[in-house]
Amino acid sequence: MKILNIIRFILLAIILQSCTVIVTEKNIIMHDDMLSILSQADIANIKNMKNSIDVSKLSLKRSDGTTAKGLWIRQQHSNAVIIYFSGNAVRISKDYSKLLPELLSLNTDIVWLDHRGTGSSEGIPNMKNLFSDGLETFDYVKANSDKKIIIHGMSLGSFIAGNIATNKKINALIIEGSATTTNDWIDELIPWYAKLVSSITIDDNLKSAGNEQVVKQYSGPLFILVGEEDKVTPANLNQKLYALSVSENKHIFIAKQLQHGNAITSSAAKKAIRQFIKSLKKA
Repeated sequence: MKILNIIRFILLAIILQSCTVIVTEKNIIMHDDMLSILSQADIANIKNMKNSIDVSKLSLKRSDGTTAKGLWIRQQHSNAVIIYFSGNAVRISKDYSKLLPELLSLNTDIVWLDHRGTGSSEGIPNMKNLFSDGLETFDYVKANSDKKIIIHGMSLGSFIAGNIATNKKINALIIEGSATTTNDWIDELIPWYAKLVSSITIDDNLKSAGNEQVVKQYSGPLFILVGEEDKVTPANLNQKLYALSVSENKHIFIAKQLQHGNAITSSAAKKAIRQFIKSLKKA
C-alpha cells in the first residue's frame, strides 16, 4: 500500500539524518502510468453479481477536457443512488469483484468513476482537481437522476465526498476510513520516537484534505464507518469526527476486527447502512 511506503520513506529519512520531511501531493496521491480499461467480460461478470441490475459504462467529459470513466449501475426498485469515491489505491477494473458485491447489497443505484489519472480515467490528480471532479460528477448525476443522492467516500474518497457535502445539497453523506485533518492523520502514522529527531511539513495543497471542518458545517444525515483495526485512518480520528459533527442524524459504526478498506465487508455494518438509507427523506 502506498501509504505504508510513505511512512517507510519518512522513517528512512529520519534514520539517515535529523531533518525536515515534506509530505506532498505527489507522495500521497497515486497516478497510473497506463490506463486500465473495463472489458466486456468485466461488464458481464458485474451483471451476474445480482439479479435485476442494469450495468452501463459511464464516460464523463470534464470541464478541462479530460475524460473520466466508470460505471452506472441501476437496481430494480431502488429509490436512491450512491456516488462512490474510492480509496487511493482502488481501481474499478481490478477491485470491482471485491467492492461491488458489498455496495450492491445496499440496494441502491451506484455511480463509480475511477479517480483522475487512475484506472480508466485521464488526467493528472491533485486535491484541487479531485475536488472539482467530485462536484462535476455530482452535477452530472443530479441532472440525470431524480432519486435521492447519497455521497459515499472511502479514505481519500471521503475527503472528496466531504467537499461535495459542503458545496451541494445532498440527501446523505457516508464517510468510511476518514480523518479529521492531514496534520492529525500524519501525526497518527508517525511513531513518537521519529518525532523527536525530525519535523514533518505538509504541503499547503494537502492541507485541504480532511473532514473536520466538513462535519462542523454539514448538518444533513451522516454515517461514519471505520474498521476497529484500521492502522491508516484509526478509529479514534473517525470518533472525533462523529463527536464534532453538528448533524442531528449521525451514526458511527466501528467494524470489529476489520482494517482499512474492508470495514464495508461487515454484515452488521451493511445492515446499519441499509437502515440509515431507508430512513432518508427526499431533499
